[in-house]
Amino acid sequence: MKSRSVLMIADVEGWAYDFIAKSISGKFRKYEASTVYFRDLINGSDSVDASEFDVVMGFFWYDMLQRGYLVENLDINKVCVTVQSHNSWLKRGLTVGQVGNLLKNYPAIGFSSNKLMEKFPSMENKFYAPTGYEPKKFYPRPLPPFEGKLKVCWAGDPETSHHGDVKGFYQHILPAIESLDFVELITTTKANPIKHSKMGEFYSRGHLYLCMSANEGTPMPLLEAMACGRPVISTNAGIAPEVVNKQCGWLIPRTTESLISALEDSFSKINKLQSMGVEAFISVEERVADWSAMYYEKMFDHVWDRNERISRKKV
Repeated sequence: MKSRSVLMIADVEGWAYDFIAKSISGKFRKYEASTVYFRDLINGSDSVDASEFDVVMGFFWYDMLQRGYLVENLDINKVCVTVQSHNSWLKRGLTVGQVGNLLKNYPAIGFSSNKLMEKFPSMENKFYAPTGYEPKKFYPRPLPPFEGKLKVCWAGDPETSHHGDVKGFYQHILPAIESLDFVELITTTKANPIKHSKMGEFYSRGHLYLCMSANEGTPMPLLEAMACGRPVISTNAGIAPEVVNKQCGWLIPRTTESLISALEDSFSKINKLQSMGVEAFISVEERVADWSAMYYEKMFDHVWDRNERISRKKV
């Protein structure tokens, strides 16, 4: 029986933070996890008392700042938060320094990538808190037959427009695809969503995956596509520099010309994409949800140990 408890707070059931929570919640060694959602706390359909838990994990730091008051008896000394993306402060017009000041009172702050963590060199109590994929859903699959078209997949919200076309869909992806008659683009967006449980099948429809984002946290589609054995063409957003190399893809500058060049190169190497897909899987193989849960548990332990020391001093 697990001896400690953690309350995990995501934004909305079925959204990205909920997927993260569900992927790691059953994999902690010491902590029994429960999950609630800010949307439910806001509309009054749910409530929660933080005093019943040893640690509180807020997946979106800004939600915890704005809506933490909705959690009954919330003690900031119990709270971990995570920073998953540059967008979380850019779209609010905040600087790195301002974010650091807002977060400094939390006992543990997790970052989804090393690149994000490096933005806060002087921050104390920061932790690497990467996101992991579910290997039962995302695993190597054979590439589709080549029938004259290079099939490339992209997943996301093309309407995301904080500080411009952050995802690069209209600025780079569409212009590049439209200039190349040998490329077929396969997408899933808010307008044509695919259930997360079916995303492995979505990635399997393509020969490779595209990411042209200016900044990201992970991003999850990149990680999941590589786990499915798909080479990738990506900018250096999120964890891409940590997992993409010449053996499994193309790490490119964020320009339309660079994307066109990479697509032309991948088309010329169509017979090598299967072996590159194997290398893509190998590159991300260890980044499963169990591995991610281990890093989250280190944050929880830090908060637990810190509060135990505080309690002993009070005695």
